[in-house]
Amino acid sequence: AAKDSLPLETLSVDTFGGRIRGQFNYGDVLKYQFAINERSALSLRGMSPIYEMNLGFEGFEFGLDAWQTKPGGWGLEKQRVRTGQNAIHESPGQGVNYPADAEVIITLREGLDLSRLSQATLSLWHFFAFGEGDYGYVEASRDSGQTWSALSEPLTGSVLKYYQAEFSLDELTGPGNDNVLLRFRLRSDASINGPGWFIDDISILPIRTAVGREEEMIPDEVMLFDAYPNPFNAQTQFQYSLPVEMTIRLSIMNTLGQEVAVIENGVTPAGVHTIRWDGRDRLGHAAPTGLYFYRLQTPNGPMVKKLTLLR
Repeated sequence: AAKDSLPLETLSVDTFGGRIRGQFNYGDVLKYQFAINERSALSLRGMSPIYEMNLGFEGFEFGLDAWQTKPGGWGLEKQRVRTGQNAIHESPGQGVNYPADAEVIITLREGLDLSRLSQATLSLWHFFAFGEGDYGYVEASRDSGQTWSALSEPLTGSVLKYYQAEFSLDELTGPGNDNVLLRFRLRSDASINGPGWFIDDISILPIRTAVGREEEMIPDEVMLFDAYPNPFNAQTQFQYSLPVEMTIRLSIMNTLGQEVAVIENGVTPAGVHTIRWDGRDRLGHAAPTGLYFYRLQTPNGPMVKKLTLLR
């Protein structure tokens, strides 16, 4: 087997599976490839294309293997999606409205390790239409699902177009928070019901700053990392590393090379730094949809990467 390869276990006659382990961070892009070796005199070998995935992002394009749900409850939605082929809906295939006197829940199967983060945000795109007396809840648990806490006020009423919502996970970060579960719960009464709740493009937006020994956080070189999410709508974040204290300027440029906004400017200590941009220019106006560049200027020279803003 190749170095660092992972043998897959036989799960059924034609299904194999395994778990990739490593020191990964939310927002990292994981690239992987499958190899098939035939155990015969021919020694045939097949290789798949190289696939990639964003860690901490769920677009439901590969089904619901990462989620726990019950028959007749949450499932894949293919008609009303934001991106890709799938979203989720609490009662797919059951007609226009969700059932009365129901509590339908979908829960992340394995907990998130937020123990090395000092701040984090749950971001998702959704829309909903609830009848009077019916509510949607976004909840989290740090004790394997024994107790749950709401991340916001209950959702009620109707919003009939996908929009991005963010929920703070700050109280669930730091030491001891290595198994944080998330779930979405719809509760209905016996009166008028509505079309329900549609969710797509879930992501964890981390601030990777704090937990760990200081020497582990000092990088070896100046680096500018990929923005996440990208493309983005309401907010994205940048991360860069400095091996020593130096003067930097992190700015947003348009395709004409004009400076749209300055994100950071000044003397910055060594370490890994994360900062967010809300898509506004230096005057506080919302920047229009389009292609932008984010530029990190240091004494070592400039580093530039692309960024797409979608309104």
